[in-house]
Amino acid sequence: MDLTQHSLKILKLKPGAGKAEIKRAFKELAFEYHPDRQRHTDGGEEKFKEVAQAYAYLMGHQEAYETLSKNSDSSFSASDSQVDDIYKTLFDLETRSQARRYQELPIALNLSLEEAFQGGSKIFRLKRRDLCTSCQGEGVARGAKRRTCTYCFGEAVVGNKKQACPACGGKGFLSSETCLNCQGEGAVLKESKVKITWPSRWNPKNVLEISEMGHEYDTGLRGPVKVSLVPQEHESFSFDGENILCEVEISMSQAALGGEVEVPTLQGPKKVSLAPGVQSGSIFRLKAYGLGGDQLIRWQVTTLAALSERERRFFQTLLGKGKEGLWQKIKRYLW
Repeated sequence: MDLTQHSLKILKLKPGAGKAEIKRAFKELAFEYHPDRQRHTDGGEEKFKEVAQAYAYLMGHQEAYETLSKNSDSSFSASDSQVDDIYKTLFDLETRSQARRYQELPIALNLSLEEAFQGGSKIFRLKRRDLCTSCQGEGVARGAKRRTCTYCFGEAVVGNKKQACPACGGKGFLSSETCLNCQGEGAVLKESKVKITWPSRWNPKNVLEISEMGHEYDTGLRGPVKVSLVPQEHESFSFDGENILCEVEISMSQAALGGEVEVPTLQGPKKVSLAPGVQSGSIFRLKAYGLGGDQLIRWQVTTLAALSERERRFFQTLLGKGKEGLWQKIKRYLW
């Protein structure tokens, strides 16, 4: 078997595979057999070198191939500068990661139900990350030696979910000399004022996004601020996720006769029409007066705690005999 066929077999490829296929297969296998991931597996390091050697041969990286061939029977460390140069050649990597990505800045906005219903804007103070001016966001001392991270191969992220590399912290490179100004974080926290505008009838399920006002992830570039609503408790209203709920007391005569009743809303008092014969505990729906839903009003019919002699005789007359209910009798008597 010639070297081409042997190398293709190692990378689990068929004859005629193109450069894109070869590179993809190499990255997958190199990540699988990486020494940092296979510390407790016998033969992991040898497999990793074998894969790298096959890739170097197929891609025409003769110098890298020869170096790997000479070291095929000896152990090497990922921190070795010569091996680091080989990785750079194989992966065509830069010393500075090009995979720097922004992170969202989540904040919770505590608003009263009235504020959420009416919409508005406020100036808020929030802490966000600004790139360190000493290291330009790299997290290492200026002029410090760097080497490509061989865990993520300079990609800065790993896995299908593109999570930050645990070895380099999402930088794509490693260095033993951290920046003293930012303690290796690449950024410093600063308090800033940001104007946040929210819509009327804002529902907590809807998260607002304010672009380019969050953490700085590259010079002059910022990620978004994600704003969530946290409704405050209210003495008169409750909230079920969409609808505003409240209870309104009405007298027995109002319940029997109906008419116009003033009810509280998040927009202020409002008069509604009450149908005759309303029962205590029944629900009246006020359309579009909720946060994405309606306002539900539960009627509570108040009864007299103490009756005068005249009132007592009145109710006794109404009760009388027969199958007719009290409310029907009141309506018939008064009408």
